[in-house]
Amino acid sequence: MRAILTNPYRIIGLPINASRREVLANIGMLKAFTFVKKYKRFSTDAENVLAPPIRSVNSVNRAETALQSPDERLKAAMTWFAITSERDVKFIDDFNRGTSRICSDLTCYSSVLNSAVSSLIKGKIGVAIDYYVKLFYDNSLRLDFLSSVYDLDINTSPEHLSMKLTSVLASHYTFDMLAPAYSAAKSISNNVLSVLIDYEYGKIQTELDKEIGIARNVSPQLSGDVLLPFINRSKALLEKASNVMVDSNKTGYMRDIIAQTVLKLSVNGYNAGFIPAKNAISSLRFATNTAASSVVKLQCKHNYDLLLNNL
Repeated sequence: MRAILTNPYRIIGLPINASRREVLANIGMLKAFTFVKKYKRFSTDAENVLAPPIRSVNSVNRAETALQSPDERLKAAMTWFAITSERDVKFIDDFNRGTSRICSDLTCYSSVLNSAVSSLIKGKIGVAIDYYVKLFYDNSLRLDFLSSVYDLDINTSPEHLSMKLTSVLASHYTFDMLAPAYSAAKSISNNVLSVLIDYEYGKIQTELDKEIGIARNVSPQLSGDVLLPFINRSKALLEKASNVMVDSNKTGYMRDIIAQTVLKLSVNGYNAGFIPAKNAISSLRFATNTAASSVVKLQCKHNYDLLLNNL
């Protein structure tokens, strides 16, 4: 998982609870090492379970830039280890040697976070999410976690943390892979699962908005070229949305805006003589069947009936 392999904290060889001074000191040291083309290893590299971290001029600079941003620093803190005691040092060392066991003491944020990160590395996404839910929704653990990373807002809500984690996971795993893991997590709450669903819906909506923006701005002369591809892509996006199981209000909005776009393309193209009647009728039938609201459905049906009567 790239978020772990290239984690800024891993690159600079520090746990996520390192101070700003420690971060700056390590970045300065690594820049000096890369300048003379020397490689520095750290005890937290976890090279036995992960590919060795790339410590080049560019990777150190990227890590430095990322850790200057509170948002990126928060994402990085979610996907790397914390060290607050010798227990954490032993856990990471055992994990690196392949002898780690499930941490039984989950009263400390570092134990919960380290268990989550190690589970992610092992590919046990559902188990990792269980730990993250505990970390985010236990008020004491969440406050300790946020307080441990310099210059983070300690009032960040569990929902916001869930959204950030989902954005990280969704950049590495498909929805089809994540949804079962979210659903199977023993401690999962409905609002955490809804974060994943809303995130995926947002991606679908963005894709649809792009298609509609293109389709609605074409001239009547090009409407015939655009109409069928738009319908086919819209069908695929609607199928995606139904698989995500977003609520009916959201899918209804998608259906209406697709129907209205097909209506506009069909009518403009037919009136200008660039779309044959049979193609316009077929498209208006699709628009009528796709529309969710009665108002949009009536608009599409009215134009469909008019075109049929004029043949």
